[in-house]
Amino acid sequence: MSKRTIQASIAGQGSFAACLVPLLDALGWHGNHFHLAESLPHGLDTLALSDLLNVLSNLKFGSKALPVSLDRIDLRTLPCLFLAEGGEPVVLIKGDRDKILAFDSRQGSYCEMAPTPTRGTAFFFSMTETGGVTLQRQQAEWFQKVLARFGKPFRQGLFISFLLSLLALVMPLFVMTVYDQLPFLREKATLVYIIIGVMVFVASDFGLRLIRSGLLGFVGARLGNIVGNEVFRRILYLPPPFTESASIGSQTARIKDFDSVREFFSGQGLVALFEIPFALLLTLAMVWLGGRIVFVPLGAIALFGLMALIYLPLIKQAGMDGAQAGTTRQDLIMEVLTKMRAIKYTGAANIWLERFRKSSAECTAANYRSAQLAASINTLTNALITTAGVATLAVGTTGVLAGSMSMGALVASMFLVWRILAPLRSAFVVIMQVERIGKSIQQVNRLMNMEIENRSEAILTLNRNIQGRVEFSQVSIRYMPDAHPALLSVSFSVEPGEILVVTGHDGAGKSTLLKLLMGLYQPQAGRITLDSSALRQMDPIALRRTIGYAPQTPQFFYGTIAQNLRLTNPLASTEDMKSACARARVLDEIEALPEGLETRVGDFRIRQYSETFWRRLNLARVLMRNVPILLLDEAVEPLDPAKAESFLQNLREIKRSSTLVLVTNHRQYFQIADKVLWLEKGRVRMFGTPEEVTPHLEAAPPC
Repeated sequence: MSKRTIQASIAGQGSFAACLVPLLDALGWHGNHFHLAESLPHGLDTLALSDLLNVLSNLKFGSKALPVSLDRIDLRTLPCLFLAEGGEPVVLIKGDRDKILAFDSRQGSYCEMAPTPTRGTAFFFSMTETGGVTLQRQQAEWFQKVLARFGKPFRQGLFISFLLSLLALVMPLFVMTVYDQLPFLREKATLVYIIIGVMVFVASDFGLRLIRSGLLGFVGARLGNIVGNEVFRRILYLPPPFTESASIGSQTARIKDFDSVREFFSGQGLVALFEIPFALLLTLAMVWLGGRIVFVPLGAIALFGLMALIYLPLIKQAGMDGAQAGTTRQDLIMEVLTKMRAIKYTGAANIWLERFRKSSAECTAANYRSAQLAASINTLTNALITTAGVATLAVGTTGVLAGSMSMGALVASMFLVWRILAPLRSAFVVIMQVERIGKSIQQVNRLMNMEIENRSEAILTLNRNIQGRVEFSQVSIRYMPDAHPALLSVSFSVEPGEILVVTGHDGAGKSTLLKLLMGLYQPQAGRITLDSSALRQMDPIALRRTIGYAPQTPQFFYGTIAQNLRLTNPLASTEDMKSACARARVLDEIEALPEGLETRVGDFRIRQYSETFWRRLNLARVLMRNVPILLLDEAVEPLDPAKAESFLQNLREIKRSSTLVLVTNHRQYFQIADKVLWLEKGRVRMFGTPEEVTPHLEAAPPC
């Protein structure tokens, strides 16, 4: 497969798809065609402009759009993608004042264009920097670095909060003016000016708050998108030992916990934190208006701080209890859903119902305690603000009677005390969330600082001339420190183009051997080499592109049969899929379906088909790619004698271009094997030709 092959395969996906390869050629991209294929959107019939930009982004090209006419484009900035108004896209490659070399998507060929005054949008591309935040390297304090990218919106939000604090002084001053100067306001014009001023204040306050909410909403949405995408991508690239040891429920709860970060940065909590620094400005205004009346909000602030010290440990404990109870219930639900048939077979529904009732009761009780705690905090803060308002009125009335402040100043102080304490109340609620948000941020940072499988920034691939020679030398592995070795001192070698049959009892280590060969796990001892190169030094992602693997248990995703087959070869044609299905002996069954390759699978309809159908379709998916090494983990079933020879011949044909490792206990496949590896309790019981191993295997007592 080459870039030209990719270009031909996506030719029917629209004009933007036609521009992809010419644009990459013009940009000087010389990456691997597998990476280009994987960057394309999956399952789309038409490539739109946004899809094209996403593909370029996946290939580390940033884009910048500029409205411009064709004759005004600076030729020094070429190449670019030009989309005329109401026209089709063209790739502008290079040119001079008289003509421009371009790729015309309508004609599908290169041509020369005159720089006419055609209006449109030019998209310029440049390689993005890879020295900063990147997925391929471990990232200490990753979240803080991402947050620093939003420094400008945060500064703008702080400035808007400062303007709103200044405006908050205007309304009390208006009120004070009306109260104190009412006997002197004889002219209606003065009242009109005051009313106009109040209207301007209201409009300005509304506008600034609208701008701030939109600004922080953008930050929250963008930050949530970045965190969500990178966290999910990081999880996909984690080595299997980090993900297989955790339950589905705990992993789901961990991902959902990241939403609290997004909710915080897009909610009112961040707004309250922006307003708190400017509460000092309003407090100074109260000193100027009422003197000692300022001690009322200061006392309320002190009480808020005391409440925070009291409630913070309680909320922390309640949050931990609620999270643990929720995770336990989620684990139970996932276990029931995945083992529903076994529960019905054993008649144990009542036992599981009782377990769920107990788990649900514990979760409900934990949530109830958290809700009660939150309700008590809400009640106390409301009572504190109300008490502060009454105290302000009492202290201010005393001042008015003593002549130390005016009636207008009293009313203005009432306005200000509400304005000071309202954000403090929201900030108090935020302080109660700090522990949970802090843990979520720490969890994100820990995840981004973990080592992932892809260890290189470059677009890696193994040598295209790889032959497929595999050698294990004294390989040992145990999954847990206190567990028995899954493999112990295993040694064997397979030459290119040979068929190795791996046999043995259940738990002998057959599947473990294949997992090691694919780089899913690393052995604790010994050495695995591929064409004399140590597997430990290879990029696992690139390694798996070189190996075809059919697992013991077929797994298919919701979608059509064609979409599932194209997961291993995104650009496969219909003929390629039919050829692979024919070699796997499943084509006749697929063509017998009403919708053929477009039949949807992966949901409840998976039960409508036999296990044999899924095994063969699983094998067909592996045969979609021509790879130097092919691993079949009990992916073949016993053969019908009438059809055995044709399928065995298919395997012999695979042998011509691939090293085939076949895990099976069916003796029919021994006749085509070059070597047989007999494993017993993680050790090599015997290794040699079928003629050497089979007699001993038949004479051995069952394990």
